[in-house]
Amino acid sequence: MVLDTPLRQMHLQVSVLPLEDEENRFSGTLLLFTDITDLKENEATRRRSERLETLANLSATMAHEIRNPLNSLGIHIQLLERELKRQGVSLGYHDNLHVLKEEVTRLNQVLENFLSAVRPERARLVRISLFEVVQSALRLLEPEIVAAGVRVDVFSPYDWPDVAGDEEKLRRAFINLIRNALEAMPAGGELAIRLEQGEDHVTLCFDDTGEGIPPEALDKVFEPYFTTKARGTGLGLFMVRNVIEEHRGEVEIESRPGAGTSVRVTLPVVEREGILIPEKTSEARDG
Repeated sequence: MVLDTPLRQMHLQVSVLPLEDEENRFSGTLLLFTDITDLKENEATRRRSERLETLANLSATMAHEIRNPLNSLGIHIQLLERELKRQGVSLGYHDNLHVLKEEVTRLNQVLENFLSAVRPERARLVRISLFEVVQSALRLLEPEIVAAGVRVDVFSPYDWPDVAGDEEKLRRAFINLIRNALEAMPAGGELAIRLEQGEDHVTLCFDDTGEGIPPEALDKVFEPYFTTKARGTGLGLFMVRNVIEEHRGEVEIESRPGAGTSVRVTLPVVEREGILIPEKTSEARDG
């Protein structure tokens, strides 16, 4: 049994016990409610940790098996390119080698993205502008937004607060969410990015008018390798949740088929718990 309250979601275990009088006759029913919220949350956290550990171990093996032949391919392509240049062979072959080099580079990047999802580097939290991170993600995706025929509107009745965050990690997370929204609207649509301000947190909402997510898939979207896309990897939302939780935040998804999807990302503002977060410097930015 799950009860929603304005503050948090509670899990209650209900026990029904019959009551008897002195003559062993039924006289009523006793309902016993036990709060098992912490137990459920701990179980979910443990299961996620076990899945992540298993995935990390598999990724280390896979990375070793893939990186070696990729590096070998890259080296031999360079050697072949030099030899062709030395012999004055037609430029057409150089174009083909250039394509091969680009594909090897792309595969290396796919591998790096996978490893960053399952074995992420520790976030370096500094004081950053949430508005600038969102705008940066939108600028990078502008060609895809235009090609998809999607209108993006950013709404906020508040001044955007600064947050304690790793700018690059948050940008990648927001890019994943925006790209998911674009892919859910193949015939075009609207994406609204809204800001909701709390006392010690801020919630960024990504609301699209896309196809929505089936109810049976909604509980699985954050699991590694689960995807409803024909060519999806199943690591996008998995990475997003890891990044947001690393920032001491939460991410939630509400969706209905045909009615669009709303993703809510909640992050603590800088002043939370009196923690002093340094301003972003060139040293912190360059790592």
